Amino acid sequence: MKISFNLQLMIAAVISVSGFIISQISGNGLYYNLAWIVSGLMFTLNPLYPENLVSMDRKKAEKGIRIASVIIIFAGLCGIF
Repeated sequence: MKISFNLQLMIAAVISVSGFIISQISGNGLYYNLAWIVSGLMFTLNPLYPENLVSMDRKKAEKGIRIASVIIIFAGLCGIF
């Protein structure tokens, strides 16, 4: 099964919201940061982008998505959220 960009984005949003809710219930911010790390890893391992909105070639678009996902992972590791 091939995952589309919209599906992967929805899964990442559900993971982030779930992490936030668990973090608020437990009083531990670690779960929210872990949710951001998992969401970033999803786009690092499977760099999808909306092909109809991006006019770059495939390699540059994938590289940009991977850079953005590494920034999200780094933010999750630093505990910014």
